[in-house]
Amino acid sequence: MKIKRNGKEYRLTSKELYQAHQEFVVNWMADVAQEISAKKISRKRALDVANHAYGIYSEGNGLSEYESVEKAVNEMI
Repeated sequence: MKIKRNGKEYRLTSKELYQAHQEFVVNWMADVAQEISAKKISRKRALDVANHAYGIYSEGNGLSEYESVEKAVNEMI
């Protein structure tokens, strides 16, 4: 995949693209974890929960991303 940044074109490797996707999804999951917990957890704790949720989602057991966050929140909070 190619991206343009500051007028320069860069080609991302598959690994870089995967890492960018993972970071994007984990950050979204952390936001959702904080919403589910009514902001009762810190950002650091929300990121821990989000990383756990990403692992749950990656298992491919049929849970949506949101359902994975709900499960992680229930398991960790």
